[in-house]
Amino acid sequence: MTTKTELLNNGVVVATKTAAPFYSWDWTPATSGASSLTYKRYEDNVLVFTSAAITGTVDAPAAASLLLDTYSGAYLAYSFDKVKASYNGPVLRIKKSIDPVETFTDIGYSGNYIDKAAITSYLNGDDGDILIFYDGTGNGRDWNHISSGFYPRITTGGVLNEVNGKLWVDPVSTSRALKVPVTLTDATIIEAFSDNTLNTMMLIAGETDSQYAGLAQDGSTSTTIYSDVTNPTAYIRGNQFTGNTRGDLSALVRQGTILTVTGNFSAFTGLRSHYNGSTIFKAPNKFFGKLVFPSIRTDRAAIETDLNAMLNLY
Repeated sequence: MTTKTELLNNGVVVATKTAAPFYSWDWTPATSGASSLTYKRYEDNVLVFTSAAITGTVDAPAAASLLLDTYSGAYLAYSFDKVKASYNGPVLRIKKSIDPVETFTDIGYSGNYIDKAAITSYLNGDDGDILIFYDGTGNGRDWNHISSGFYPRITTGGVLNEVNGKLWVDPVSTSRALKVPVTLTDATIIEAFSDNTLNTMMLIAGETDSQYAGLAQDGSTSTTIYSDVTNPTAYIRGNQFTGNTRGDLSALVRQGTILTVTGNFSAFTGLRSHYNGSTIFKAPNKFFGKLVFPSIRTDRAAIETDLNAMLNLY
């Protein structure tokens, strides 16, 4: 009796059945092109029949559209989720906190998300220092650590930093940031974070302590603050921020939040993972990702909606 059948495409087994119905297969071609389909039938695991070939062409399904395939033209992107289908490079360069900087590994994707199992296996219970957060656009604008010995982390007590299964970066202290040089004029900068223990700010940080844009608590009120950003507009959770009390801001910071600032960033010489100046202006503790577009995006709200759907922050 039949014990197994195989479907072959161009001589390669693409589907196998070991239970009835033996002649119905599910197969999704990985690539499009010429196809020669045959099947083989086995009795008691012995090949007893090979069919004639059916030739033709097949069309592979279109690749899934990722965030920056839908919203093209990004300047840079730091994300644990894959945001551009054509980018197949690494996500992070990390090292064990106990190891010297010369000892590191690059972590790539598992599917469309960073390979968390590879991180856990490499660290083996130790904390993980981040040396590089790679630019997911493929533009090569990678975030690098500021100086040896001072690194943000992807773990706490050897356990991955996660909220709802999504990783976040812990700056650990104000001296531990990642940075990249930038040249921007009109720009839309979108950042995802949460949990500011000081309840005082949501800032996009530039290269120096005088380069920042966002919202901060000033006494008992919350106001848009900026340095050398022309005509800034700040949005939280898709809406222009209109609150005016410390509570209005802190509630949004403590919960998962997406902050967008648009304006002219020509005075910015770089971007950092968190602000490194006054202790009053301290970045939220949990950083999830950043997108930068070199224009004032009219589709900003749609980008934020899709980004939040990906991160499930609020």
